[in-house]
Amino acid sequence: MSSDALSGVVPEQSTAALEVVEYEKLLGSSAAEQSKVLRACQNQGFFYLHLPRHEYRDLWAHARAMFAVAKEIFEQPPEKKQKFHMALSGSGETCGYKPLGYYSGIVKGNRDGFEQFKIPRVGILQLDPEFTYNRPEVVDRNWELLESLVNTIHSIGITILEALSTALGLPTDQRFEKFHGIDTLTNSMLGCNKHPKHRQTDPNIGHLSHTDTGSITILFTLQWGLQIFQPGTGKWEFIQPLPEHAVINVGDSLRHMSRNKLHSGLHRVVPAPEPGSIEQEDRYSFMYFLRPDRDTVFCDQDGNEYNAAQWHDLKTQNYRKDHTMISPSLQTGRKEYLGLWDAGN
Repeated sequence: MSSDALSGVVPEQSTAALEVVEYEKLLGSSAAEQSKVLRACQNQGFFYLHLPRHEYRDLWAHARAMFAVAKEIFEQPPEKKQKFHMALSGSGETCGYKPLGYYSGIVKGNRDGFEQFKIPRVGILQLDPEFTYNRPEVVDRNWELLESLVNTIHSIGITILEALSTALGLPTDQRFEKFHGIDTLTNSMLGCNKHPKHRQTDPNIGHLSHTDTGSITILFTLQWGLQIFQPGTGKWEFIQPLPEHAVINVGDSLRHMSRNKLHSGLHRVVPAPEPGSIEQEDRYSFMYFLRPDRDTVFCDQDGNEYNAAQWHDLKTQNYRKDHTMISPSLQTGRKEYLGLWDAGN
């Protein structure tokens, strides 16, 4: 897959119209741009962040390199990848390899259709001397790249949090960035996903509808497949991948910290081509999950109190359950709604 051009089949189904936020203006504390971020996070919970290549050459060069690292990780033999299974990490599944079918899928009774590898911020930046985890050699070989990406994208996330705090007029002790330290213990991580090419009728398909666990997710992708649920219409729409843009979405932790002023965007990943066809290529993406410090406390929509680490573990356990056992309100933020996929919808 080229990392400089869009690829894949353009779906005929409707495409979401998202706000486009200029990162340079956010850095300059533009009140208009801060208002735009707030509006997007209150309504859809998603927006595009424009990061012009001429201003962010290193970031986009590192993004290209990250796609290559992801491909190398996933091309290893299954028995080798299983040695790095996140269930063996002993860290609440915050790092390591997730195989195909480990979570429930988007078709009732089926399992998911993607592989994932998680690279924890606390490990890459060596924030906890007691934290260790098994990882493939490619991670160590690209340590400087991963460290640079984690620091750069984390900084982007903090800028977004600062903009939201300012736009909401939060007092100093309640500003969101206060709960996302530079050198604190957190479950923030860099993740990479692979959706192998397959027929839409294959049993392992897509990524089940969900809201993200953390505060802000910063996604880099050049291929179709991501859909968001539009709260105003109740319809699912594709997000078009755009060059020089990251896709940003609000997660549960930020929704809870804002006392429901911000919207945790419901989304899923589905096959993009027409029903019965074969996808032309494997799909890759990578993302940074910016999460609060582990001891940050908030209440969910039902008034139950959790810290950020507990909320992460609760959501992760829910992902693994089959459809008859999953808690819809925990998975999607909506009672009795799982957002299962129908190729015609």
